[in-house]
Parts: sequence; C-alpha cells; structure tokens
Amino acid sequence: MLNSNTPKTINLLVLFACILLVLLLPFKKEVWYDETISMMCSKGVNSNAPVDIPDSVIFSSAQLQQLNTLPNVFTATVVDNSNSFLYNVCLHWFTLAFGNSLHTYVLLSLIFGVLTLLVVYLLSVSLLGNNLFVSLVVVLLYTDVDFLGMSHEIRAYIMGMMLSALAGLSFFRYINGSTKPINLFLTALLSVAAILTHFLSVYIVLVFVFSLLVIYKKEFFTLRNMVALVLPVLLIAIFFYFSISGIQVMNTQN
Repeated sequence: MLNSNTPKTINLLVLFACILLVLLLPFKKEVWYDETISMMCSKGVNSNAPVDIPDSVIFSSAQLQQLNTLPNVFTATVVDNSNSFLYNVCLHWFTLAFGNSLHTYVLLSLIFGVLTLLVVYLLSVSLLGNNLFVSLVVVLLYTDVDFLGMSHEIRAYIMGMMLSALAGLSFFRYINGSTKPINLFLTALLSVAAILTHFLSVYIVLVFVFSLLVIYKKEFFTLRNMVALVLPVLLIAIFFYFSISGIQVMNTQN
C-alpha cells in the first residue's frame, strides 16, 4: 500500500526529471528566419532603420548599440507586426545581462520551458490533488513535440504558454475558491501579458471570458470585479492604441 506522501514524492521526482531533460537535451541549433526576426527586434533593429544608419550589410558594434534601446525594441516590434512585444523586451534585457551568444538566446526559452512545467504541475495539483495523474500530466506536457521544440526556439511561444498556464492557475483559484477580486485581477493581468507575448494566447483568454460569463452570468458584473479589470484592460488598450499600425501589417501578412 502506498504511503499518503508517496504520490507527492513521485510527482516531484517526475517533475524534476522532466526539468533536467529539458535543460540537458543536446544543443543542436540552426537559427531559422523567424528566429532572426525575434533576435533583431530584441535589439531594436528593423527593416526601417533610422536614416543615419548606413544602408549596408554589416553593422558595427557602435551602430548596433545605438539601436539597442527599449523604445527601438517597441518600434521594431510594431514594424514587424506588433506581435511578441513582451518576449522581445525580455530577450532585450536578458541578452544585455548575459551576452549575445546563441546559447544565451536559447537559454531564455529554456527557462520559460522549465517555468511552464512548474506552473502546469501547480495547476494539476490544484485541480487533481496529489495523485499520480499529476505525473501523467507533466509527462504528457514534456513529451509534446511543440513544447520541446518551443523550449529550444528563439520565439515567443513558450513564454506565451507559460503565462497562459499561470493565468489558468489564477482563473481556477478564482472560480474554485471564494471568487476573490485579487485572483480575477491576476487572471486578467496574466492574460494580458500572455496576449502581448503572443497573440495566439487570445484563444485561451477567450475561454476564460466565456467560462466566467457562463458560470456567473449577470452576477459577474459587480463593482469590485470591474475595478479588478480596469488596469489590465487599460494596459492592453494603451498598447494597441500605439501599435495599431503593426496590426495592419499583420493583416497584410495574413
């Protein structure tokens, strides 16, 4: 007979093993086109570089440093199509701190891959309790081809995945707990962060919104709930107000 703590111990061991495997997978990396866009945007480089930067194939370190500012990261993101802004900002700061080697660029995705495993583990425990189904969830996530691929790719997908899972954790704490406004606020704020990391996250956020309306109906529209949503809604509105030209670029790309 299993000890009452045995499933929890097994779940933690499985989680630890999956984290190690994500970090220790062989580093065989060839950068493809979309990854170069993320790298360039994180450095404030775009196809419409300032006129005082010579129109040449090779940039000097001084010229790159001149472009490598947070406002230029925003501009480059908007010029691209306004997607992945928060990821580009994180990549900007991360490479400023740890250098510009290929390993550094990939390391950020690996960190978000590890965080995704941790958040999904916590989400699974909150929904399933400490039983062995938690280990199954973690293993299914780890063995997913998209999860492994995005954990080693210089793109925003894995960060968006982590933030979406974190928003889901707050969402279930809200509907399964005492409907505290702080949990609704965190759900909304993390949902906005997920969308600003990658626009595909909007499909998950729509599930949250639809579920809240189905579960609570008119009772959802209380003053404290509306107050909890003000800041997240304001943040995303401000972003899209200043980045609408990039959305138009995305429409053209589509």
